[in-house]
Amino acid sequence: MTKIKPHSLKAWILASRPKTLPVGAAPIIAGGTLGYITGSFNQTAFFFSLLTALLLQIISNLANDLFDFKKGADKNRKGPLRVTASGLVSEKNMTVAIVLFTLLALLSGSFLVYIGGIAFAILGLFAVLSAIAYTAGPYPLGYNGLGDIFVLIFFGPVAVSGTQYLTSGTITFIAIPVSISIGLLAANVLAVNNIRDLNEDIISGKKTLVVRFGLKEGYYQFVFSLLIAYGTPVFLSFHLKSIYPLLPLALVILSFNHAKKLLRAKTATQYNILLAKNSLMTVIYAIITSISLILATLP
Repeated sequence: MTKIKPHSLKAWILASRPKTLPVGAAPIIAGGTLGYITGSFNQTAFFFSLLTALLLQIISNLANDLFDFKKGADKNRKGPLRVTASGLVSEKNMTVAIVLFTLLALLSGSFLVYIGGIAFAILGLFAVLSAIAYTAGPYPLGYNGLGDIFVLIFFGPVAVSGTQYLTSGTITFIAIPVSISIGLLAANVLAVNNIRDLNEDIISGKKTLVVRFGLKEGYYQFVFSLLIAYGTPVFLSFHLKSIYPLLPLALVILSFNHAKKLLRAKTATQYNILLAKNSLMTVIYAIITSISLILATLP
């Protein structure tokens, strides 16, 4: 790896974990598409929904970097370099960055409150607190086996349905299967992370689902999520009486090949490649699903 200077732009980019950001964009793309096919589409709402989602993702990543270091969870780490633990960014500066991005998220989210009402103010504050509380606070979600549930809910129904409502003023039935499938694929990215870090998490007391129930169950979770995600296009095809919703099935072989590689992975590099690929796969699935829904609902 090229040597990175402390507090350099490269260090901050590394801290933001850009390879995870597609996961944050996926539900917004799907939700915006659902808003579009209802017959009305608020472009401003879509832009600020996407911006807010990415800011929340970065906040979570920065907080994870800082508080994992504070809790000693980064010792013998297999994942990508953590900037706080490596001394590339000081604890103080990381704290300042978290506060700054939180303020930016609140500012961006204020436009969503203006469009969607007080419910989105409550939801937005809860989202910000949850992004930080994933690894911080007296009961960090990621340390108590709630990370997967958090990702499923917030990257699934909350983000997809919320974006559809903000962009169109309504939530339709098909938001349910679409949001669940994307939420499960997002949770699979976390599953790869937790399978990779199993031994380190046991030592640090981080009780992920993989730590609680075992490695085999982690693989089952990954495959089960894929089965549900790729069953969704079949359901939508019957529901909409169109073959177009079947388009995401083009990704089936590639996705289950990832499952096979996850089962066989041994090295940190193999796990990290799979993590990045599944993150990208989530947004590709969302894009293809969006295209298929537009085609299926054309007059």
